[in-house]
Amino acid sequence: MQRKILLALLALAICLAVCVGIPLSLRGHRSSPVTVRYAKSILWGRPILASFEYTNHTTSVYGLNLVAVEFREGPVWKSCFYRGPVSAPANRWSCVYPGCLLKQDYVLRDLPKTAAIRVRYEIFRYLPGLKGLYRRFELRFRSGERQVDLNPFSKSEVYSKPIEIVSDVFTEPELRSSQQMTAGR
Repeated sequence: MQRKILLALLALAICLAVCVGIPLSLRGHRSSPVTVRYAKSILWGRPILASFEYTNHTTSVYGLNLVAVEFREGPVWKSCFYRGPVSAPANRWSCVYPGCLLKQDYVLRDLPKTAAIRVRYEIFRYLPGLKGLYRRFELRFRSGERQVDLNPFSKSEVYSKPIEIVSDVFTEPELRSSQQMTAGR
């Protein structure tokens, strides 16, 4: 008898997750919840040290993953070599908390002079508690990830599917070398 009740509750939870989760996943993003803005650049030896600012305009925590720094060569966008963020560990994953501004510096190489540059990154919304229940079921049963805990109150973190964001296109201003900047003081 208890087994039937548990199975009925599980079926009800799955139906509820599907009924609530599908309309939420179909909503489009009118504007990006996180924006990226080019701040400044410094000629750092031969490569360029470029600073970017990420702003979270929501009440949710978002994870950021840098996909590529690209420059335009004719009609085609090509990836340039980059390393960063300079002020953080070697991985490219960062969190932006609600209403916060995150500043990160990247070392860019192989950029032609006066190239149009853009940054592509993915954002992932942190889904705590019941907000992540549908995503937990989706990861467990659709993606086959057996290690995902189905308990919505688990301490394991769950994130939404990625949304790819592209920054505004900017051109590199005329750079002064760091030696010229310190010598001019």
